[in-house]
Formats: sequence, structure tokens, C-alpha cells
Amino acid sequence: MKSSDKCVNQNRCRTMKFLASVLAFALCVANAAAEESPAPTSESTTNTAAKAAASVFGGGKPRATQPEDVEIATVCAVKKRYCGWPTIARRASGELLVVFSGDRHAHVCPYGKVQIVRSGDDGKTWSAPETIYSSDTVDCRDAGVVELADGTLVLNFFTSIAYGRSGRKGYESMFKEKDKAKIAEELGFWTMRSTDGGKTWTDKTRMAASSPHNVIQLRDGRLAALGTRNTGWQWAYMPPEFTSLRKELLFETSSDGGKSWTVEASVPVPSGMNVGLLFEPHVIELADGTLVGLARYCAKPERSLQTESRDGGKTWTPPHENGAKGFPPHLAHLADGRVLLTYAKRNGTTGGVYAAFSADGAKTPWTGERLLFPWYHWDFGYPSSVQLGDGSVLTVFYAPEKAGGTCTIRSARWKP
Repeated sequence: MKSSDKCVNQNRCRTMKFLASVLAFALCVANAAAEESPAPTSESTTNTAAKAAASVFGGGKPRATQPEDVEIATVCAVKKRYCGWPTIARRASGELLVVFSGDRHAHVCPYGKVQIVRSGDDGKTWSAPETIYSSDTVDCRDAGVVELADGTLVLNFFTSIAYGRSGRKGYESMFKEKDKAKIAEELGFWTMRSTDGGKTWTDKTRMAASSPHNVIQLRDGRLAALGTRNTGWQWAYMPPEFTSLRKELLFETSSDGGKSWTVEASVPVPSGMNVGLLFEPHVIELADGTLVGLARYCAKPERSLQTESRDGGKTWTPPHENGAKGFPPHLAHLADGRVLLTYAKRNGTTGGVYAAFSADGAKTPWTGERLLFPWYHWDFGYPSSVQLGDGSVLTVFYAPEKAGGTCTIRSARWKP
């Protein structure tokens, strides 16, 4: 064989090895995402792997020109640390709080902490992040916060051991060494309370289900949450009284300010709909007492489905279409009486963070869809919003500051 032929063959071999390593990495990311969330629908692993492979080379890019009437800023960015899944709250004093999962290495890792930043100038500047809760056993993820009428802050979040099947040998070895009794104590869905503006927090209280955004306070004073209980492989590590429970979309309430929670109802799911593909819901109470909830539905096309209760949460309509095109949903009241819905789309043609509106309590489909931040990647979004004193809206979400960068907490300021 000629030396030139040997050189060509060696180069081909190196190329094939490189491509194989890229594909292996992509599949690891895809598997990690699948383990973190309920099992996907017919979306192919190949498609997910392709998205992950793109991220090896920087992935994530603006999809279109940023709207000129939307001001984008950074809320929290820490060098070489990933931040994600934020929720914003506006206190009676006007102080803004944003909670999120921070100090992370990646989308799936063992290191996530529940962190908080604050702003006293309507989001123009923000404090450095403070850690509210962390664990050396579980990953602390999606966080929400709300201020109650008496000034108490209620935080919610969930914990995960998805890193134990992430495809990364270091994480998986670390997981095998963890105390399983400690995992059972730490794994699940939680709330914590603060009566001093977030300086100190109580111990965790277990909830029955998970939502990526805040619980709400009803007009009768109770706290309420619409959440999903998904029973994947991690469920086997929960305390024994939980392991026999099934997947459900649940409505639960608290009559003592979040010190304890009671499941009030399970949302009925029609035949042919996979309840395991419903997750990451949010709920709002309308002026007439109607409760409107939306939940991400991971079937193609991925969107959010709506459910309503007109008896205080005792019974609910089956989830149905009502024009919510993205995920996951966050609901907020506007001063003019409309309900604001914010969500993201993760596709190449319409990817970005969006807002939509309802002037009739979501009786008819959501309208007026508006692009706030154009972006295309598989890992960004989860917006939530508050209206400021001047009538503008501040929407927070997670995304890199530039193409190929690490995920940070960002904001969009706009007029509804």
C-alpha cells in the first residue's frame, strides 16, 4: 500500500472516530433529557440527538431580528455556570424576586441549587445570586416563588437524580455511591416559607406534584397549585408510600400558608391522551372564581392544553386545545383585566419566547401572539412574567447571552 493511501485511510479513521464520539455525546444528552422529563411521544431519538449534536458545535442562535419594542437584558450570569428555569415575583413593596436553578454545570448534573436574585429598581439592576437550598445528594431544579397577602414568601421546587443515568460515567459513579435512604428523604416536590423577606427559610414541606412556576393564593386565602406526578425510573427511589402511586395531573391546596398540602382533585384525562405526556402546568384564578390551568403536552406538535374548574378545584374539565401554541405555560393578571400567557417554542421556524392574551377568561382561544425574544435551540425558555408599576411587563426566561454560550437568566421588558 502506498504511503499516501495509508494517510488517506488514517484520516478517514480519525474522521469516523470523531463523528462517532459526537454521536455518542449527542445520544447521551438526548437520553439525559428523556430521563429528566416524562418519556417523549413519537418524537424520534434521532431528532433529539441531532439537536444535541448541534450543541457540540455551539448550538443556539437568534432565529430572527429582535423586536425593537422589547428590551432584552441579563438578570444573572455566572462564568462557567449554567442557570435555568426561572420564576419572577413582584412584592407589595415593589421589590422583584427571581428564583431559579443555579450554579449548575449543565442541563442535567448533580450540582443544581435553588438560588434567588433581587431588584429594587424594577429590574434595571440585580443583586448577586444567593443560595436558598442545595443538596449533596439530589439536583435542585425548577423554582417558583410568590408573596402572600401577609407578606410571607412561599418557594416551590423539585429535586432530581436524573444525573444517575445521564450517560456521563463520573455522574453515574457518583450516584451509585449515594445513600439511598438520603435520596428518599431529598427526592420529590417541595415548598419552603420565609416570613422575613427571604433572609431565612423554613425546612422543606413535601407536595404531591410538581410545577415549574409559582403556587398561587386564592381569594379565600388558600394556596393552590396544579402539578404533575410523573413516575419514571426515579420514582423507585421515593419513600415506600409513594412508589405505588400513578401518573396524574393533580390540583392541591394548602390552608396553612404552605406548611402542609392536600390533594383536592385529579384532572380527568380522556381516552387516547397519554397522561404521562402532560406536565409543567400552571394555574390562575379569575375574578369570578373560575380556575384556568394549562399544561405542556409533549405530543407533536408540542403545545399546551387547557383545563378549567368552576367549583373551587373540586372538579376539572379534561385537558383540551385552546390555541396555546408553546410550552411550558405561565399565567398572570394584567391591570386592564386581560390574562397574560407566556411560553416558548423550540423549533427552527418560529423558535422564541412569546406572549398571548385573553380578554374573556380563556373562554375562547388565546389571541394576539407576540414575539418577545427570537431564539432557536432545544434548551432555553420557561418564561414567567409580572406587570410593573408603570404598566410595562417584565418577562424572565433562560437562554445564553450569545450563540454557543452558557445558559443565563435573561429578561424582556415590554408594553402589553
